[in-house]
Amino acid sequence: MLAAFRSPILAPVLKERVVGIVLLALALLQIVLMRSGGSAMQCSFHASTGFSCPGCGVSRGLVLFAQGDWVGAIEQNWMLPIYVSALILVGLSVVLVGGARVRLIEGVAAFERRTGITLLVVLAMAVYGGARLIGECRG
Repeated sequence: MLAAFRSPILAPVLKERVVGIVLLALALLQIVLMRSGGSAMQCSFHASTGFSCPGCGVSRGLVLFAQGDWVGAIEQNWMLPIYVSALILVGLSVVLVGGARVRLIEGVAAFERRTGITLLVVLAMAVYGGARLIGECRG
């Protein structure tokens, strides 16, 4: 079972340039809409429970990050650096060509297999989400 967490998840996404373009376009659309007071995506967990999920605050954090307020961005969601890193990798996979693109994708796949980063991120999100939920229940 743990072997499944060493299987690359991000690298296959990076291979699909169209998927990368769509992801970047959605992220940009969300940032633009958030800056103008709207939102393209609402959190269904928050809407149905009133509690924050591990991803709540990412959109607000991305807006603050884009404005250069990195501390404010991380205050919105402590997992934001992971999301930003993934978006940067997706952006690089879209603009790079030839051998540079192949090396990026192969490097990300090797890193995912070697470190088991998928399991670490899932566990970190679960712990972070649980801590947020406990904090909101107490507050």
